[in-house]
Amino acid sequence: MSSFPSTFSSRPSPPPSPPLSPSFSSNINTSSSTSSQPPRQPLHVTTSISSAFDAASQKLRLVSLGYTDDPYADVFGKAAVGKGLTARRGNNPVINRGYYARVVAVDAKVEEFLKATEGRPRQVVELGSGLSTLYHRHKSHENLTWFEVDYPSVLENKSSLSSSISTTGPSPYAPLHHVPCDLSLGTALTSLSSSGAVAEKPTLFILEAVLMYMSSSASTRLLSSLAAGYGEATVVVYDPVLDLGGRGRFGEVMRGHLSRAGVDCSGMDEFDTLERQLGRLTSCGFTASTGSTMLELWRALPRSIRSRAEAVEMLDEMEEWNMIMSHYVLLEGRNGGGGGADRKPSKARDPPGTYRDGHDVLRSEANDGVLIDRTEAQWKDSSYRVREMD
Repeated sequence: MSSFPSTFSSRPSPPPSPPLSPSFSSNINTSSSTSSQPPRQPLHVTTSISSAFDAASQKLRLVSLGYTDDPYADVFGKAAVGKGLTARRGNNPVINRGYYARVVAVDAKVEEFLKATEGRPRQVVELGSGLSTLYHRHKSHENLTWFEVDYPSVLENKSSLSSSISTTGPSPYAPLHHVPCDLSLGTALTSLSSSGAVAEKPTLFILEAVLMYMSSSASTRLLSSLAAGYGEATVVVYDPVLDLGGRGRFGEVMRGHLSRAGVDCSGMDEFDTLERQLGRLTSCGFTASTGSTMLELWRALPRSIRSRAEAVEMLDEMEEWNMIMSHYVLLEGRNGGGGGADRKPSKARDPPGTYRDGHDVLRSEANDGVLIDRTEAQWKDSSYRVREMD
C-alpha cells in the first residue's frame, strides 16, 4: 500500500480528543428530579445513543485499517473507545467493508447536493447526527449552513469534543447549529426553525440509521413534515430492511435484537422491503424517490474503487456479505427540485433503460435508480478520501 497523495497527507491531524463530558449520562428530560441521581433514560434512547458512539468507533477503525482518510474520526472515535462505547466485536472484514460502503455512499449524496446547489444559499440537516464528521469534511463550502439534530446529551458531548478542532481556515467555515431534539416527538421542524433553518432554501436532510429506531407513526410523521415544510428538499435515508417475507432469517434476528433493546420495530415491520420504503417516501409527499440495496450500490462502484477495499482486507464470507448488504438500503426522496435531481433527457450514447438525473448522472431504470456511471475520478474527488493503492 502506498502513502496518501500529497494533497491528503498535508492536512494536519487534529489534537488528541478530550474525555467525554459527564453530561453523556444525563437524561434528555430537563425537568428537575428529587433524586440525587439523574433519572435513567428510556432503553430505546440509550440504544440509539450507544449506536452513535459505536458508529464513530467503527469509522475510526476504517481509518486505522486504511480504507479511508478522515482526520476527524480520531477526535470522535477515540472518545467512544475511551468511554467503552465501542462495538463489542472483533475485527470483522464484512462489517468493515459494509461501513466503508455506507460512508462512501452517503458522502457521495452530500457531494451531489452541494454540486447541484453551488452558488445558492443552501442547508444540510443531519437528523440523528450522532458523532458524524460530515460537517467538518464539508464546512469549507460557500453559501452553506449546517444543522446537526440529536438528543441533548449527544450534542453536549459533541460540542465538547469539537472544541479541539481548529475553527480557522483559508476562508470562513459554514456556520454549524446544534439542535437538541427527540425526533420521535414531532417537533423537529419547530426546533429547526428556532435555530435558524429557512424553509425556502434548498435543503438536504440526512437520516443515517435513524428511522430504524422510530415507530411507524413517528417516522412517517417526520418524513411527511419534511416534505410539507421545505419546498425544495432532498432526503437521504440509510436504513436496514427486514425483508420478513424473504428467504433467510437475517431480518428476524435483527428484529429480535432491536426489540430486546427496547426499540419499537413497527416502522421496520411495515416498511420491510426496498419497494415499501420507496413507497413511503412518495406517500409522505416527496414527488420522486429512488433507491437501491447496498449490495446493488456496491456492485455499481467502479471496479478500481472496490479493488482498493479488497486490497485492505480479503473477504472470504461472500454469502454473508451478500446477505447483509441486501438487507440495507440507500434511498433518496425529492420535492420541488430538491437540489436539481430531476430527470433530464438521455444522451445519444446512453444505453437503453437508463436516464439522466439533474446532476447529469446516469441511472438505471431497472435497478431502482442506482447511479451507474460515476467515474473513478468522481469518487476520489469526494472529501471522504480513498487511499491510493499500488
